[in-house]
Amino acid sequence: RVQRQPLRPARSTRGRRVCAHASVRARWYIDIRYGCKAEATSLLQEWVRDVGACAGLTAANTKLSTGSVGVSESRLELEVTLPSLGEWEAFLGRIPSREHRAWGQRIQSMVVSNGDTPRWEVYREVPLDALAAEPRATPRLAAASPPVLPRSEIAAAADPAVAGEFSQDDFLSALEANLGVAGLKMGRPRAAPG
Repeated sequence: RVQRQPLRPARSTRGRRVCAHASVRARWYIDIRYGCKAEATSLLQEWVRDVGACAGLTAANTKLSTGSVGVSESRLELEVTLPSLGEWEAFLGRIPSREHRAWGQRIQSMVVSNGDTPRWEVYREVPLDALAAEPRATPRLAAASPPVLPRSEIAAAADPAVAGEFSQDDFLSALEANLGVAGLKMGRPRAAPG
């Protein structure tokens, strides 16, 4: 159950008001047991279609993701974007309990029972004032970035079949340019002069 808190505008440190009625992103995390990810993904899609749609989920406001990098691959995440926290609470109230309970019985054996999932996390969107400000001068490091060569040129230089077309120096020069380092030919990488 979501705790209800009064909606009131909060003050930012710069004296501007932050809208308490900004859109929200609610994320439902579910960690799935090994070997059950495909079936659990199908069941979660079924939940969106048969249960969530009754409460207001649409293709435009809902995304389903799975863990990939920096998060467990067994993680399923259903993200719902709604216009306000009030709409989020209304969405929860519209979920048909009997259908949700029946679905929960079917997926229960696939969910990792570590006490941490399933859970909802709700985020409010905050405007990025920094991006709306006047553009600043590009930092020197970004301006001095090395040219990036196409991967095909680097791959060709490393391919023994075309070794006659590229020398080792050509290959190391291409690698230096892509990595932004110098000195590979001498065996001591160092920062490229900028």
